[in-house]
Amino acid sequence: MRVRAISWVGAICALLLTVSPIMANEGMWTLWEIDSLPMDSLHRAGFDLSADQIYAPGKGGLTDAIVGIGGASGSFVSSDGLVIT
Repeated sequence: MRVRAISWVGAICALLLTVSPIMANEGMWTLWEIDSLPMDSLHRAGFDLSADQIYAPGKGGLTDAIVGIGGASGSFVSSDGLVIT
C-alpha cells in the first residue's frame, strides 16, 4: 500500500512539473548591458524608466543611488536618505 501511494505522489509530481509552464523573466544585468534589457516587456509590466534613467555615465541615473556600507551594498530609497541593504 505504501509503495502504491509513493508511486502516485511521484506520478502527480512528474505530471505537474511537465505540464506547468516554466517562465523566468529575470536576470542580473551588468551596467554595460543596460541597452540589452527587454525594455518593451518591462514597460508592459509597469516599469516606467528608460535605459538612460537607469544608467547614463557622466549624467547620473538610478545607479547613482547605490552606496557601499562596510563591504556590503545598499540603496537610497527616499529623499530623506533612508538606506536599505
